[in-house]
Amino acid sequence: MDQEPTGTGQSLGDGHGDSEEPMRRPVIAAAGLSFSYQASGFALGPLDLSLAAGEIFGIVGPNGAGKTTLLQLLNGFLRPHSGLITLHGKPMSVLKARSIARSIAFVPHQAPTTFPYRALEIVLMGRLPHLAPLRSERASDEQAARRAMVDTDTAHLADRYFGELSGGERQRVMIAMALAQQPRVLLLDEPTSHLDIKHVASVFDVLVSLSKRHGLAVAAVLHDLNLASGYCDKLLMMAHGRAEALGRPSDVLSVKNIRRVFETEVSVVKNESTGAPFVFPLRKMG
Repeated sequence: MDQEPTGTGQSLGDGHGDSEEPMRRPVIAAAGLSFSYQASGFALGPLDLSLAAGEIFGIVGPNGAGKTTLLQLLNGFLRPHSGLITLHGKPMSVLKARSIARSIAFVPHQAPTTFPYRALEIVLMGRLPHLAPLRSERASDEQAARRAMVDTDTAHLADRYFGELSGGERQRVMIAMALAQQPRVLLLDEPTSHLDIKHVASVFDVLVSLSKRHGLAVAAVLHDLNLASGYCDKLLMMAHGRAEALGRPSDVLSVKNIRRVFETEVSVVKNESTGAPFVFPLRKMG
C-alpha cells in the first residue's frame, strides 16, 4: 500500500471530539509476509501491505483466497513463517499479548452462540485488556460499553441473553464488544454477512466516523464488492493466497481484475451518487 504523510491525531480513549485531519501514518504493516498450512498445502504470500490510521481497508477475493488467514496473521493468532509484521513500528513478535490486545480488536465471521451471558456482559469483555489483573470493571468501562452499544444499535439488547439473539443481533453485539475495546486497529471478518441493509449501512457509517475522526484503522474482509467500493479507501484483491490488485477501489474493481480473479463476467459503471465503481454480474444468455 502507498505510504501516506505522517500526522498526529487524538486517541479513542474519550470517544468524543473531532480531529481536523485523520492520522495517515501506518499503524500496522506487513513486509514479505508468508504462511502455509502443512495439512492442506495452502500457501499465502509473500505479501507487502500497510494499514494507516484513519483508513478503511477492504480485503476481497473468492472463497479460499486466504483473506481470513491474512486477518489472523495481522491479529497475531497465527505466526508468519517468514516476513515481518509491525504494530506502531515495533515487531509484533516481541510484543506481549496484552499489549497487542489493547491495540487490535478482531471480530470473527461467526459469533459463538453458547455464551451464557447477557449482551452488555459480552460487550464489557472488550474492556478486559484495559483492566488490571483481578480488577472489576469501573464506571468508565461500562460507559464505554454502553456507548459502543448505542453506536451499533444494540443498546436495547443489553439485558438479553446472547444465545437468544438473532444472527444479525449477535454480530452487532460482537462489533460493539470490539468498539468497546477502543482499539487502534479493528479487523473484521465478513462483519455484515448476517445484517440487513439498514444495519449494514449503520455499522459502516460508525466505522467510517471513528476512522476519520479518531484515526481508527479498519481492515475488513468483504464479499460484497459494492459495499467495499462504497466504504473503503483502498482494497486488496486476493486469489490463491496472492495479492492480485492493491489500490483505490476505482483501480482494483475493474472488469479485467474481476474476470481474472472471480472468473465471472461483470459490468462496472460509475455510481452517479458517489462516483465509486458499481459492479453487477452479466446474465448469461441462452
